[in-house]
Amino acid sequence: MTNTDFLVYVSKDIPEWGKDIDPYDRISALMEIQGINKSELARRLGISRQYVTDLLNGEKPITLRSAKKFAHALEVPISGILGMQ
Repeated sequence: MTNTDFLVYVSKDIPEWGKDIDPYDRISALMEIQGINKSELARRLGISRQYVTDLLNGEKPITLRSAKKFAHALEVPISGILGMQ
């Protein structure tokens, strides 16, 4: 099952409260599911590990542009990052 298939499968049963999960927590969860650490995500994104840490800690904003990059790096649709349907 691909990551996209997985998200489609689980998103159909996500309760309304689940849609309020912020992108930072979604990215962290996807990293955990995929077994990816911050260094690997940074490598995929072409940014420093510290910048990934700052993003995940909410010290840097996740913009639409960065959300698209995270989605590509994690091989999920952007809705998997932003929680949209």
